[in-house]
Amino acid sequence: MPLPWYSPGDIYAVSLARTLQVNQTLVKINLTNKLISAVGVQHLVDALMVNSTLRDLILAGNMLKDDSAGILAEYLKANKALVCLNLMANGITDRGAICLAESLRHNTTLEILVLAGNLSFGNRGVLSLCETLKVNNTLGMVDLSGTSLDDVGIKSLLKAVRDRTTLTSLNLSDMKMITKKSIRSIAEFLRVDSSLMSLGFEGSKVSVGGARLIAESLKVNKTLKLLFLSRNNIRAPGAHFLSEALKVNKTLMLLNLSQNALRARGTQLLSDGLGVNSALTNLDLSVNGIGPEGTQSIAEALKINKGLAALNLSSNGIEDSGAKSLCQALKENKTLINLSIAENGIQSSGARAFAEVRKTNGTLLHLDIGENNIGQSGIQALSEAGFQGFLPLRIDCEIKLIQKQ
Repeated sequence: MPLPWYSPGDIYAVSLARTLQVNQTLVKINLTNKLISAVGVQHLVDALMVNSTLRDLILAGNMLKDDSAGILAEYLKANKALVCLNLMANGITDRGAICLAESLRHNTTLEILVLAGNLSFGNRGVLSLCETLKVNNTLGMVDLSGTSLDDVGIKSLLKAVRDRTTLTSLNLSDMKMITKKSIRSIAEFLRVDSSLMSLGFEGSKVSVGGARLIAESLKVNKTLKLLFLSRNNIRAPGAHFLSEALKVNKTLMLLNLSQNALRARGTQLLSDGLGVNSALTNLDLSVNGIGPEGTQSIAEALKINKGLAALNLSSNGIEDSGAKSLCQALKENKTLINLSIAENGIQSSGARAFAEVRKTNGTLLHLDIGENNIGQSGIQALSEAGFQGFLPLRIDCEIKLIQKQ
């Protein structure tokens, strides 16, 4: 009988499995891109059967395929410890997804399931997951971004989510098979309050018409807190619809509109709603070409806004004039804590303006001004403006202090 073939990743997995059999303190394992096959997964699962401490298992980017999904499914049926399973980009098809979904009908501990980037996972797999959601009361977050669900799959999944109570986070970004029907399904779903608090729908062809539909739903939605709509070509007209929603919505806390070609006009329209909104705490407008003129609109909104704590304006060409507009606003604004203005063509005079603001604004704690040509004088001015004894203003050009959430 021939011996099984072991990839370099499998050898690593075997070694780790031996450790897991005796280790009772390890709670997280990250095996991303380790070239692990089903052979390695079987060794890991055998070890995990006697391990009761591991909470997070990350196996992303290993091309595990359906055989490994089946092995993990059997493990999930009996496991009472694992909380997070990440199987992103593993070549799992509907067959493997069905095995996983069926196993979760018997599992009472897994809260996070990531199946993103499995391009051959489509409607058959998601319909099985829908059946699971009817009986599973533990799963709280599901990431299916970059899979092959179409309009039928999206509609079925949203109905299953609406009919249950525990799922709070769903990522449906980068679905290449969907049409405008799915955008309408999303909008209709948001009109009826559910347990869902976070929705990812990035890179999904929303455009102006979809933005209008989603905005109308946000006017009546009272549960969604996080909405990710980057890379959707929403543009200025779409920003207008979202602005109108912000004027009345009282629950949305995070809105990501990065890479939506808003330009100055779209930013101006969005700022009208931002100025009067008190619920939104995190806004991402990076890579929208808003320029100094659009930044001026944001600055005017910041003067009256009472809720925003984090603002990302990176890669927008705001230049020194835009930076100075923001500084004027920060003399009045007392809520903004995190500001990212990286990659904006800001020079030393813009940096010195922020240093001057620190004399009167004690709220702004994190400033990402990396990848700007602020020069030695700008660096020195910002450094000297840091408060001693308090959380200092960070000026490290290599560290991003505001992360996309």
